Amino acid sequence: MKTPTRHRIRHQPQRGFSLLEVLIAVSILVGAALALVATLRGGGTTTEAFSAEHFTAMFLAQKVIEDINDRVSVNPHYFTTLVHAASGEALPVVEGKSPFFRLLENTENFGQLLAGEDDPIVKESGQLYEQLKNFTCKVDSAFKADPLNPGQSYPNLLNITVTIGWKEKDGRQQTYRLSQMIHGMNDDTLKKLQPEVAQPFSEDISVKALFQFLDPTRKPKVFDLSAFMAFNQGGDPEVLRPLGAILAGLMMCESTAREYDGVIATAKKKVKALGPKAKASVVAKWREHLAHLREQKAATLFYVFARLADDIRKLAEIRPPVGEARLGKKLYGIRLKLMGVPVLLLNHLMKISLSFATAEATYREILIPPHPGVSPNRRISMTHHWMDLRKLGLLMADGWKLDTTARLAEHQKLVQNLITAYEGRQPGFVEYLRHEKELARSLPNMKKELAGLAEHIGRSLGVNDDLTKIQNKFY
Repeated sequence: MKTPTRHRIRHQPQRGFSLLEVLIAVSILVGAALALVATLRGGGTTTEAFSAEHFTAMFLAQKVIEDINDRVSVNPHYFTTLVHAASGEALPVVEGKSPFFRLLENTENFGQLLAGEDDPIVKESGQLYEQLKNFTCKVDSAFKADPLNPGQSYPNLLNITVTIGWKEKDGRQQTYRLSQMIHGMNDDTLKKLQPEVAQPFSEDISVKALFQFLDPTRKPKVFDLSAFMAFNQGGDPEVLRPLGAILAGLMMCESTAREYDGVIATAKKKVKALGPKAKASVVAKWREHLAHLREQKAATLFYVFARLADDIRKLAEIRPPVGEARLGKKLYGIRLKLMGVPVLLLNHLMKISLSFATAEATYREILIPPHPGVSPNRRISMTHHWMDLRKLGLLMADGWKLDTTARLAEHQKLVQNLITAYEGRQPGFVEYLRHEKELARSLPNMKKELAGLAEHIGRSLGVNDDLTKIQNKFY
C-alpha cells in the first residue's frame, strides 16, 4: 500500500486542486519525468509517451486520494458515502463525468466560490483537457479484513483504491492504482442497536465486585460464584449475578468520576491561571481540552449504564423479599449499605446529562464568533463534536420525557446560521452541515437516523425507576 503525502496551506480552507494548480503540476511532473527517463534510458519516443501518461496517472490518483481524505475530515458523513459506493465505475476525468473531477476550482477567489460557479474540465480548458481526455478514474472501497477474526472486517476502517486508466497509442490498456486506509464512522451503524458495543459485565467481573464490596482486603485465588457463595455463607445465584454486575458498575462510575473530576479541576485552574494577557491560541487549546475531558467523562459514565441496563432490570424484576436466604448471610448483614447502592448510581446517572451539557456549553463558548485563537481547521473539528453533543442532548431530553420543541428549534436555527456563515468558503463542510440540517428536520427523523443511539439512551436512562425498585428490595 502506498500512502500519499497530504499537503496543507496554513490558514486556508481545505480544498481540492484548482485548474491552474493541476495544469502546472501535470506539466512539471511530466516534464521532470521525461527529463529523467531521457537521461537514464536514452529518451525514445515510446518511452517518453508512456512516462508522460504514467506520471500523469500518478498525480491524478494522488489528487483523488487527497480530496477523499480532505472531504472525510470536514464531512464525516462522506465516509458512509464511500461505504455505499463499494465498487466504482471507471469514468472519464473530463466533462464532469467523474464526481472526483467535477469540482475543480476555476476562480482565484475561493472564499466567494458558491455552488454553480465551478466548472469541470472541458474542451475550453485547452491544454489541460488535451492532456487528460484519455484518462479514467475508478474508486473502490472495502472494509479492511480483520486478520485475527477470519470472515470479519473492521467496521470503521475502509481500504480506498483509486485506479487511473488510460490507453497507449497502440491500444493497450494501462492502469495505475493507489490505495490508502481511511478511518471513519459508518452512519448506517447508528440506525440500529449494536448490542456488542455495550456488553454486560462478565460473571468474573461481577464476582470480583462482590468480594470487593464484602471485604476489600480479601484477595481470593479463584473468582467464581460458587467460591463467593461459600465465603458469603449462601445466597441465590439469580440475585448475586446481577447484584455483582451492579456493584461493578458502581465502582467503575466512582473511579471514572474521581479521575475525571481531578483532571478537569486541574484544567480549569490552568485556564484561570492563564489570565487575560495569555496568547489566544493557548487559551483556546486549553478550553478545547476541558471540553474534551467533560465529553469523555460523560461518555464513559453513559457506557457503564449501557452495560448495566440488563442486570438492573433483572434485579428489579425479582420479587421481594430479598432476604438472608437469597443474599447470603454476610451480604444480608450489611443490607443497609446495599440499599445505598441504587442511590449512588442514580447520582451518577444524573451526572451524565450534566457532563454532556457542560461539554456542549464549553464548545459553544469557543465556537461562537469571533473565535479568538481558534484556527479554521480546529473550528471545523470542534463543530463535529459540538453537533454530536447537541444531538445527544436532544435525544437525552426526549429520554427524560422533556419537551424538546424549543430545544430542537434552537438547534435547527444554529445549523442554518452555520450554513450561511460557511457558504462559499468551505464546500465540504457545508455539505456536512446540510446533512446535519436534514437529520434534525424533526425529532422523529433524528430518532430514526440515530435509532441505535436512541435505544441505548432509552435503555440507560430507563434504569431510573428500576433502581428505585431495587432500593426497596433488601430487607
